[in-house]
Amino acid sequence: MTTAATTVTSLTVETDVLVPMADGVRLSTQILRPNAPGGHPAILMRTQYGKSVSGVSGAGYLDPFELARSGWVVVAQDCRGTGRSAGRFRQFHDEAADGAATIAWLADQDWSDGTVVMIGGSYLATTQSLAATRTPPALRALAASWGASDFYDGFAYRGGAFEFGFALRWSAEAAFNDASRRVVRGEDVGRDREQLAPIVADMWGAYEQLPLKALPDRVALMASYGEWLAHPTRDEYWRAISVRDRFEAFEVPTLQIAGWSDVRLKGSLENFVGLRDRAGTRYARENQRLIVTPWGHNPEHPPVSEVVGDLWFGREAGALAASDIGKRITTFLGAAVRGEPVDLPPVRIFVMGANVWRDEEDWPLARAVDTRFHLRTGSRLSIEAPGAEDCDGFRYDPSDPVPTVGGNTLLRDGGRFLGPRDRRRVQGRPDVLVYTSEPLEQDTEVTGFVTATLHVSTSATDTDFTVALLDVHPDGRAIGIADGILRLRYRDGLDTPAPATPGVVYRIEIDLVATSNVFRAGHRIGVEVSSSNFPRFDRNPNHGGVIAEADRSDFVVAEQSVFHDADRPSWIALPIVPT
Repeated sequence: MTTAATTVTSLTVETDVLVPMADGVRLSTQILRPNAPGGHPAILMRTQYGKSVSGVSGAGYLDPFELARSGWVVVAQDCRGTGRSAGRFRQFHDEAADGAATIAWLADQDWSDGTVVMIGGSYLATTQSLAATRTPPALRALAASWGASDFYDGFAYRGGAFEFGFALRWSAEAAFNDASRRVVRGEDVGRDREQLAPIVADMWGAYEQLPLKALPDRVALMASYGEWLAHPTRDEYWRAISVRDRFEAFEVPTLQIAGWSDVRLKGSLENFVGLRDRAGTRYARENQRLIVTPWGHNPEHPPVSEVVGDLWFGREAGALAASDIGKRITTFLGAAVRGEPVDLPPVRIFVMGANVWRDEEDWPLARAVDTRFHLRTGSRLSIEAPGAEDCDGFRYDPSDPVPTVGGNTLLRDGGRFLGPRDRRRVQGRPDVLVYTSEPLEQDTEVTGFVTATLHVSTSATDTDFTVALLDVHPDGRAIGIADGILRLRYRDGLDTPAPATPGVVYRIEIDLVATSNVFRAGHRIGVEVSSSNFPRFDRNPNHGGVIAEADRSDFVVAEQSVFHDADRPSWIALPIVPT
């Protein structure tokens, strides 16, 4: 690779190179390479959004022309069936084979030194991890922003509930753009485009349409979305493309870049932990790296901002942070191409509340102590366990679900709904239970995975339970920090759904994923419990049937009970970092 002392000034751009796949389909590829003698390593980005080395490089953290001038060959490719590439696009299902074939082709070119790395965010992170499951010999590293580890758990579904707000928006917009490109090419997809136009123009109206399966049934280009709805359980359809089931196939270091408000936070953290423990080589296991930012999800540009949701995180979260991440990516990739140890801290996190970056040796933090905060009578949250206490109850009516307020969302107009938001607007509802601690006597840092354990019962044969963790400020603001959901039929596992028996008390665990937040002295810790978070997640009609086929006539009002007595306690477990 060219050194900074011999920076290349002349570059060549090839805009539409057709790279053959194993089945003969050719994928359109753009190549930006230095005009310099010798072989060069390649940086590959594979996307469904329209290839452009200048538009997608490193999710915006890197300058592709600077990379090329320093000796990298920068490559962007349209995934199968997208952009100018041939074939039929099936989200996820062809990316492993196509990615591996592209890596092999790049390594065989005259200008190549035989090594390839991959970068990019969102779907570009997906194409990286799936390619790595084929163990391509020329692949040296991945730098994945906002990636997934499993396309059922934490991507299309979470806790068994459908990630409706994200899935409908992403699928409809991608299908509409695909239809527009196909119309220009002369393909007969005008009817699909006409069907999709009002959905894309009024996504919030589309969220109200039932049954959910009606749209993919009438729009052929929404076939992948229809497949997601048709597989509400983690069955073979999902297992066939799971990354976390194939961590042993990874033989390269990866740099996971996540965000506390990112819809893909769960997958990024799982990738780091799983590959550190299970990657196929010692070098790969020892050189996994993780960066967790305070930001949310943006597949086109780094979502860098000093303000996320309703909070200001200060200059530490501004433009200089993006520049620092870019430098860390290039350091990481350079070391991996050379086969050297990566000279970066294993973990770098942004600690909210304190609003500082901090390097760590591991994730989760070994020094953090899981501490139970119990739900108590009188809307209290306490470290002390409960005694003889009455349960709390509410009615969940699917025709009037609790609206989404912040969180790890990817809704339309996501800037208004993303991240840590003041949740007081929903706390006055009769279907939201709120529990709050006494004011904290000292700053309390919570960093790590967060789970809630509840003892619950319902009058329905299926329903949902939701939990949100809050940082309650002295001025009354109740800022959501993390949240989770569980569809009760999946209480025994995401691949073993079972109806609930009305009136039976179940112990359930709800995954709130993770956070890093300092609850300042004088603040209080809060917890909300409810049964809906719409339209982020699809609403459960409570009828126990196929949810994608349900309409309003199927809605059943559920009577919910949350227990917190000595025999049936309920709590949230927070990883407290000792001061």
